[in-house]
Amino acid sequence: MAGASKRSPRVGWLAAAVTTGVIACGGDGEQTAGVDPGRFPPGLPGRVDSIANAALAAGPLAGLSIAIAADGEPVFAGSWGVADVRSGARVDRGTLYDVSSLTASITAAAAVRLSESGRLDLDQTLDTAVPGLAAIVPGADRIRLRHLLTNTSGLSDFVGDATTAWIADRESVDRDAVLEAAARPAAFAPGEAWSESHTAFRMAGEAIGRAAGVSYAAFVRDSVAGPLGLADTYLCDERPAEPRRVSVHEPGQGGLEISPLDRMPGFESEAGLCMTIEDLVRIPGAFERGGVITPAGVEEMLAPTTLANGIEVDYGLGVRLGSLEGHRLWGNRGGVGSTRAILMHFPDDGLTLAVLQNTDGVRVDALSVAGNVARALLGLPPPVLEPVPAPDLDRYAGRYIEADGEYTMAVNADSLIRSRGDSNALVPLGAGLFGWRRYPMDRFRFHDIAGAVVGVSEYYNGLFAEYHPRKAEAGP
Repeated sequence: MAGASKRSPRVGWLAAAVTTGVIACGGDGEQTAGVDPGRFPPGLPGRVDSIANAALAAGPLAGLSIAIAADGEPVFAGSWGVADVRSGARVDRGTLYDVSSLTASITAAAAVRLSESGRLDLDQTLDTAVPGLAAIVPGADRIRLRHLLTNTSGLSDFVGDATTAWIADRESVDRDAVLEAAARPAAFAPGEAWSESHTAFRMAGEAIGRAAGVSYAAFVRDSVAGPLGLADTYLCDERPAEPRRVSVHEPGQGGLEISPLDRMPGFESEAGLCMTIEDLVRIPGAFERGGVITPAGVEEMLAPTTLANGIEVDYGLGVRLGSLEGHRLWGNRGGVGSTRAILMHFPDDGLTLAVLQNTDGVRVDALSVAGNVARALLGLPPPVLEPVPAPDLDRYAGRYIEADGEYTMAVNADSLIRSRGDSNALVPLGAGLFGWRRYPMDRFRFHDIAGAVVGVSEYYNGLFAEYHPRKAEAGP
């Protein structure tokens, strides 16, 4: 599952010493022989090790793994810490992690594969794709599969900010619990807005299973993961037992404790896959080589979504888009309360980065680690915000709608103050783009129609995170 919109505190940039040679200092990382060393900044392995160890020290964080691929093949993989604090078993390159809602990218690829073979139509309605839902899901005759895969369906999310409490009351994530959320009134009409919905991807998984004639898990295993060369990718409920699997942790009064989310059965197409760090980092290159979906299918997955009002949102089919200081980027993330899994692919550079960790609610999460490693990989300096004078800040002020409520943007001198439980200063960078003083790698891009601001997209470390429409002002 993706991190909740009210993210836990994290570090924006970790100072990391640049050293030479392969990783030491507690990690098991190594570079693959034969890779042109001139392609990477000097001392990259040592810098990755410093970033990983800084994350562990800032924790509490049980364990994490990092991998880098060049032209689709892993060239570096390393692991730090433990898979389970009770046993002390260390994480390594064969450890299986829950990738949570990063599963959405594989689900979308499965749907595109079925579409290209003529067994599924992405523009068919939900009630025709999954017979019987018309009597349960409001608007099932207007929600198209494409709406599910682009998070524009309006379906209520069965996860949300209260995930841990929601899970603690259940023994599994059964279909009835998901349908309970799907039966709630829609947040918006299909295609009118964007809001992450695990419910939508669960419904997409049902459509995939029906079209394929086998279970979602079987189709992903045999027709997606297998052909992609992902030998260590499983539905988490079917993954091998100890000692290869991590346990999910969270901070407690006495240190790290096992989370209620640990090994919770029932997640499927929305957040149910487990894989190794090397399988995760292989995904973009495997997509680009074909064999599962065509180049046209990949292009369709990576196309931004256009809302009914014409606003373009940087989310494709189960994929987040973006740019990190001029380096085009796509990928996805997953976790609860903080990010535990992240994939970042830079197609123009031929480079891919993956980070997995097994702890929720930590100060330095996988998103922070990935941002710092990405900058080291691309040879980018620490981020510096350079404000651009903006005399029209008032046009951005107002209330913005998110999944669990609203927040305000207000003007204070030369900054926008974003109030969402606490207050944070956003500084103008020009052309409707703002930076965040607290997290200088993050960006806010405001959208306008005919000169009127209608919404804002948030980007974390260059990767699209959320879109929030502006609330219409009440009339006189």
